[in-house]
Amino acid sequence: MAILRHSDYYNVVLETVKEHGRIHRRALRDEVAKRVGLSEEEKQISNSKGTNIFGSRIHWSSAVLVLAGLLRRPERAILEITPLGEQLLAKYPNGIPADIVKEQEAFKAMEERARQNKMEKKSSEPSEDLDDDQTPLEQLERAVSQVEQAVANDLLVLIQGLNPVALEKLMLTLLRKMGYGASEESLQHIGGTGDEGLDGVVYQDKLGFHRIYIQAKRYRNGNNISTDTMNSFIGAIERKGGIGGVFVTTSDFTDGARKAATETPKHIALINGQKLSYLLIEHEIGVRFPKVFREVELDDSFFEELSEY
Repeated sequence: MAILRHSDYYNVVLETVKEHGRIHRRALRDEVAKRVGLSEEEKQISNSKGTNIFGSRIHWSSAVLVLAGLLRRPERAILEITPLGEQLLAKYPNGIPADIVKEQEAFKAMEERARQNKMEKKSSEPSEDLDDDQTPLEQLERAVSQVEQAVANDLLVLIQGLNPVALEKLMLTLLRKMGYGASEESLQHIGGTGDEGLDGVVYQDKLGFHRIYIQAKRYRNGNNISTDTMNSFIGAIERKGGIGGVFVTTSDFTDGARKAATETPKHIALINGQKLSYLLIEHEIGVRFPKVFREVELDDSFFEELSEY
């Protein structure tokens, strides 16, 4: 049997996950192969780059369904169906159209986050779906962007499952990778009586005159940082004599909290769950890059030099 497009597996993936309640992604791949009648030889087919084709299609099918809110990952490598997934599965028993999946609010929100992330990187590239109007390079860049978004979502699930101290130390590791602190010893984990809820401090100079304080809150989505919590953080920085602070949450900030951070004379950097995930990817923390795709073009100067002989 021929291996299908990833979108052609939406229904069988949803049906399999629904039947099992919760299923590991490796078990999902094997179960789907059985359901569609794929032979062992077909399961092992790889492309010229060494990527297992069927495994990649099932992985990407489930990743898109997660991005669209039809599946969710309650824990690492585990999938379960959502009420929306059950609803669309019942509505489209013969196959959920790819455009219906991409019309879901969660998928649109992902597209918007990807667009904003590009804007923060000073990129003016439009956020478009893969289509025939794009060059192969544009399609590759677009696909990489969607892969990053899927990994960012997985990272956020893992981070929200960390204990508070692990999250605080993760932030110190990230800030050091980003270039903050005069040395490794300049980033310290703090906490306890008298620290006013602060979780870490970064000494920007060797004598400690310029200090940046950190607060990290491991919250679930929807439990956003309030104005009062932000004002308490700002007040603690002022009493400690810090020059600024970094407030990170695995959820997000209310408008009031953002306003408070903007209006204080201290410089306050805000990192929500989505931004934290992207920063970890950017600085290669908690992620791997098993494959690197290179852009290739002709070197005209090389052949011009050859023509001189």
